[in-house]
Amino acid sequence: PSKQVYYTQVVSHYGVHLPDHLQTYVEPSVEVLVVYSYNQTEEIHMASRLLLQGVIERSSLPTLRKIVERWTSEHYFSPKMEGGFNVKNRQALLPGEGFKAGSLSPYFETPVLSSDPTMDRRLIAALVLCLIAADQQRKRQKTRERAARKAEKGEDVKDVENDYKDQKDSAIKLTSSVVRQITETLLKVVFDVGSRHDTNDERPLSPQDIVVSSLAAELMGKGFFLWRRHVTDVASLISRLHRLSLIKRAALAGAAHRALLQAGQSAPRSFIRQMGNEALNLKSKARCRSGALFAIVALVKKYPSSLINALPSAVQIIIKCLDPSAPALRKSLLRPATAALHALVQNYPSVTFHQKSQRFAVGTTARTSSVIVIYDLRTATKWRILSGHKKTITAVSFNPSATYLASYSPDEEPAALKFWETGSQGFLTNFLGITCQCIKTVPLPGIQLAAPGAQLTSEALLNNRIVWISPKMVKLRREDGTVTNHSI
Repeated sequence: PSKQVYYTQVVSHYGVHLPDHLQTYVEPSVEVLVVYSYNQTEEIHMASRLLLQGVIERSSLPTLRKIVERWTSEHYFSPKMEGGFNVKNRQALLPGEGFKAGSLSPYFETPVLSSDPTMDRRLIAALVLCLIAADQQRKRQKTRERAARKAEKGEDVKDVENDYKDQKDSAIKLTSSVVRQITETLLKVVFDVGSRHDTNDERPLSPQDIVVSSLAAELMGKGFFLWRRHVTDVASLISRLHRLSLIKRAALAGAAHRALLQAGQSAPRSFIRQMGNEALNLKSKARCRSGALFAIVALVKKYPSSLINALPSAVQIIIKCLDPSAPALRKSLLRPATAALHALVQNYPSVTFHQKSQRFAVGTTARTSSVIVIYDLRTATKWRILSGHKKTITAVSFNPSATYLASYSPDEEPAALKFWETGSQGFLTNFLGITCQCIKTVPLPGIQLAAPGAQLTSEALLNNRIVWISPKMVKLRREDGTVTNHSI
């Protein structure tokens, strides 16, 4: 621990404090930092990557353009490369064909990372280019968030929108060919090391294998917004990252887990579908199946807004893991499934759970018919379907006895709060799946947004809440923070 503290202090001093206080400060060489970013010693490659990220963040746009021009030269990427990486037929990339020496510094030598020099060159270039793309994406995201905060406060957002437009227009764009070749290289590394692990390959993973594969997974996650259009099988990639996140190599497992969540943020429906397949696959190991549900929990906690539209699917898959007709499955997944449902209730106002009756309800989006689905967790089946809303339902809540349920949809015209009677438990209605009727609809005034044409953010919608303050009265908190009371 003392060494780690010392290394952190040295890197922080050199990469953060000195640039701000020393006028004659000279940035470290990008080439040298890239080489040491693949060093087998953890302290060395971590320090190098942090310093490299600092150099990129401080560089001016003209400097970044020169860096990109250098690292996208023909020494690293073939301008005539055709075809693509095929997950089911992982052929080695052609070594060295179409490359020239380029204008490299005389002291710079490509580190040997694998048996394929072409892949080595692309891996080191991918690190630089991915960090630049991710830094630009992060800055644009911060500008969008700043605009959203100002809009919610009623402030003028025109200046921030102009900043965002300038950032987007001046962004450094990588060619489709370069992005495709980086994607193929990263996929090859991730799938090859994953295949060796899945097939119990007797060849042990060397320290260099761990460094290369963990960084490839890290870059796959950081730049997923770039690579995604060149990934033909997102489901297989998500499955591979999930399995790598469970191996007993901390560096690789951590990088794969972070990449898995980034992929889940970008492709939430594919993520939920694939994690469901993993969890319900009885041929997989118990750790892999429970890990899939815990991955859903991790995504909910880290990127809650990404799953808003995929919530109904997530709920259906998690509850299917509790099917009493499959006792072995239910027993093995009871803890992670319960944790996943708890995470949904804690993070999303559009889901609610009543402990005594074991009823779990989820409001759906306009894409999925705008209904409220109530599940009975004791049987892991749909118990009621409440139909009446016309737009996305952003908040639901049972009253203390579960005889009534309140729901809210801000997108309807006008916005609507509805009360439903849910107390009937007759066998015939259960068997036929008969829907309940709404007993009261409360029309609500529209939300006045500060800027014309402004849109409510996902974060604002996650702030909706319905709280029962008596058996027949609720307190509704709307997306603008206003609170009103309503009774049946």
